[in-house]
Amino acid sequence: MKNKTEYYDQFISKIPNFPKKGVLFYDITSVLLKPEVYSSLINEVYSFYNFKKIDCIAVVESRGYLIGAPLSLKMQLPLVLIRKEGKLPREVFSEEYELEYGFGRIEVHKDDVRMYSNILLIDDILATGGTLKSSAILLERAGGKVKDIFCFIELCAINGRQSLESYEVNSLVRYN
Repeated sequence: MKNKTEYYDQFISKIPNFPKKGVLFYDITSVLLKPEVYSSLINEVYSFYNFKKIDCIAVVESRGYLIGAPLSLKMQLPLVLIRKEGKLPREVFSEEYELEYGFGRIEVHKDDVRMYSNILLIDDILATGGTLKSSAILLERAGGKVKDIFCFIELCAINGRQSLESYEVNSLVRYN
């Protein structure tokens, strides 16, 4: 996937000391304020994945939804939600993960993932890789196969890609 940092950087807000001191938060919600930019993002991802063998799209709460939901509609694929602990009503698989600034737990409905399905896993940002690694573990425990991982933004200096080395990982915006 081509690096599009130069184009998208102007639309991504950078918030220092959020959600805690010492963290620089990359806010993609500013991309949503420009429909032509948001549409461009979805079209870029669609163009890259449209011809790959993908059976469903799994998205990480919450900003991963902003990319995965419109993409799943465009590709006519089911959408699997990975949510924070306690937000899903049916029986779930659960996994702890490490964030850039702490720990958390995510869940997926046990019956949302079809056996052996090829899954495109999407989140907004790749930092430590903890959330995505735990998400991939959940999806595979549910019987799926994570075929590819897409993140809009990758924080290369944190080297989260290393924890995902057994997966194909793609990003549009890469910060060093």
